[in-house]
Amino acid sequence: MIKKPKIIHIITGLNNGGAEGVLYRLCKYDLANDHVVISLTTDGKYGSMLRDINVNVICLHLKSFSSTLPSLIKLYKIIKKEKPYIVQTWMYHADLIGGIIAKLAGVKKIYWNIRQTNLIKGKSKKTTILIAKICSKFSFFIPCKIICCASEAKKTHIDLGYKGKDMVIIPNGFDFSQYKKSHNDEIKKQLGIPQNSICIGMVARFDPQKNHLLLLDAFTRIYKNKNIKLILIGSNITNNNKILVEYIKNKNIEKETILLGERKDIPDMMSLLDIHILSSSFGEGFPNVLVEAMASGTPCIATDVGDSRLIISEYGWIIPPNNLNKLISALNSALSIKELDNKKWEDICVACKKHVISNYDIEKMVDAYNSTWFEK
Repeated sequence: MIKKPKIIHIITGLNNGGAEGVLYRLCKYDLANDHVVISLTTDGKYGSMLRDINVNVICLHLKSFSSTLPSLIKLYKIIKKEKPYIVQTWMYHADLIGGIIAKLAGVKKIYWNIRQTNLIKGKSKKTTILIAKICSKFSFFIPCKIICCASEAKKTHIDLGYKGKDMVIIPNGFDFSQYKKSHNDEIKKQLGIPQNSICIGMVARFDPQKNHLLLLDAFTRIYKNKNIKLILIGSNITNNNKILVEYIKNKNIEKETILLGERKDIPDMMSLLDIHILSSSFGEGFPNVLVEAMASGTPCIATDVGDSRLIISEYGWIIPPNNLNKLISALNSALSIKELDNKKWEDICVACKKHVISNYDIEKMVDAYNSTWFEK
């Protein structure tokens, strides 16, 4: 039996996030290589899922300054023991820490992975900005290649000082078999939503980057005299979020707004929505939720951040970030077509699904990673 090349992935953590999901799918569908995943912190959501597909997962539990040196020594020893052909790091902290340790351990083929589009003072964490700037210096002599999930991410990081010549763009890939426009009557019944209601919503964690408050402001301006519900899904999107709940209460839209928190059945949730909105202000790289929604036949409205424009193309609505009037206008436009021109709406639903399936299939992503890793 031919021995598969061993690839060690080093990632900051394995919580529920876009990069973590891409890593999981890459390990699951790339059968040509032997994957090992090292989390600098904990198992998170994806640790057990990776083990379920027979991927060796090692957690270093790096939490505080006192645990840093022992964790770095452990990481060095693991790399020396495993003798990987390739080390692939994911996100800034892992790029820096994993890249340096892999270099010291004698690994010749080191690849970085950038998942973020831009870093903004006052909005992005100071430590994240600092580490990204440090990475820009190391980018000239640690990684063989730097993989970016989005064209905007590449442009931004070249401007930040990264070595642009070695950057490649690999869009995220998806297993589309689970995304279908299913029969939603039962889901609506479970959530207490009238069967004839139009459902709009957003799947995103509660974070200033996602700008939920802008979406709530827009919804407040359009919901009256319409049979419409706003469904919000994601981390910290619950009744325990005092800021969110108070804002909804002040807008007097408690009856029209449904907070569902984190869900495992995202394909069902995307299918439930008639329109998906991504109101992000900044920082998006490759917004997975747009592909997931469109793969379910759900048209999207998104702000022009990261590669949202590229993903949506001509099959939805792109608006400037932080622009309430433009968001209101896009919502009214989409709802008008949905309510008054069923044929045109169905054409949009079919076209957006076809577009993402043609461009973001998981096999395309796996092939692109292998072409980059084993480029001659």
